[in-house]
Amino acid sequence: KVEAVQFFSHSPTVPYTCVDAPGLVLHPSSCPCYTLDMDTTRLALKDMTPELLLHEITASFPNAYEAAVFAAYYHRHDTRGPRGQLPRDPYIAHPYRVALRLIRWGVLDEVTIKAAVLHDVFEDHADDIEREEGLQADLFIPAEFGDDVWHIVYGVSNPPGRLSHEEYRAHVIEAIADDPRILAVKNGDLSDNALSLHHTPGPRRGRLARKNLPLAEPVMERLQDDDAVAFLGRKGAASALEMWKRGLPKLREFAQED
Repeated sequence: KVEAVQFFSHSPTVPYTCVDAPGLVLHPSSCPCYTLDMDTTRLALKDMTPELLLHEITASFPNAYEAAVFAAYYHRHDTRGPRGQLPRDPYIAHPYRVALRLIRWGVLDEVTIKAAVLHDVFEDHADDIEREEGLQADLFIPAEFGDDVWHIVYGVSNPPGRLSHEEYRAHVIEAIADDPRILAVKNGDLSDNALSLHHTPGPRRGRLARKNLPLAEPVMERLQDDDAVAFLGRKGAASALEMWKRGLPKLREFAQED
């Protein structure tokens, strides 16, 4: 199913249907039409379109392409809420930013990058996956992408049964303690959500800050553990920790808003 759907506009910078193979979505580098040689690494993540994010992700991890397209398919009708002066963007930009942030921090594990681009599909679209794929999402995802990818996705997800906020926090804290790969993805997720709330106006900002704040300190503490530093690398772990040190005071301030 993944190969049979065109997700983006025809452009040599993104996945597209080649004129020589109508109906077949290709990774652009596999097509003779592909000539792009572009360095996007100097661009801030918030300034990158989904196409540019995907280009940089697959430049480092070409085998993450199918997972990225699968995520794009199931998030295709989703958009992010308004964030101040930033444009309302397709939701898929969020998991792509999470994956690319991990890559820029120095994460070298392909399984973790695949899980990063997939990290919201189970929580947001389990019913859609079961309806379209004919198999429960918690069976289809590991069958399609592997048990390790599924282990990470499940670790950061609020299952479709919908845990309470308190139950979900306990689930995440247990999961990040168990596996530094889950820590990496959840930290990237929180970095893109909780630490970007200065772009979110109105009462929604306080509500989201209160939702995310209880996970901030457990994540910060876990980032300093030896296995987390070994997985992220010293530079990556230090960068992640520095983001929290800069952003946590504001997050606490936003949590006091009505």
